[in-house]
Amino acid sequence: MHDINRFSTEDQLNSQFSFYLSTGDDSSITFGGYDLAQYAKPGAKKEDVFWSIILHQEKYWTVNMGQIGLADEKVFMPMYDMKSKYAIMDTGVSYAILPTSDFLLIKEQLKSYGVECKDPGSDTLTSTHDCTCGSHDNLPDIQIQLLQSMGDKA
Repeated sequence: MHDINRFSTEDQLNSQFSFYLSTGDDSSITFGGYDLAQYAKPGAKKEDVFWSIILHQEKYWTVNMGQIGLADEKVFMPMYDMKSKYAIMDTGVSYAILPTSDFLLIKEQLKSYGVECKDPGSDTLTSTHDCTCGSHDNLPDIQIQLLQSMGDKA
């Protein structure tokens, strides 16, 4: 992140980055701005793009987070007891990392969709849980609301 700030000063780049993830071969990352045509809905304008402030005291690209919940048939069901307040934005993460207490809340909610999770063999700082279900098509979306800054609305 410090390199982005250095480039911003030396090369007159915006201290922004954006990434586009695809299942095909056209994923990309842009430093110093964004490509509105690629990252937004067709017909979107600059003011339609959502920006979140990066927390500079963190080691990672960390942003403020609002509610987490399940979205089943277009109904958002927030999980009010979640403790997490931040999300890390990283295009290379293969796992969702969150506090154990928050994972247990999500795990409990997903049981009604037929999701079964095996507890890890040991309780370490970064325990992994193997979860399975009968049909991925019946699972709800897990929605995470990002905030522009702490206290803002998503």
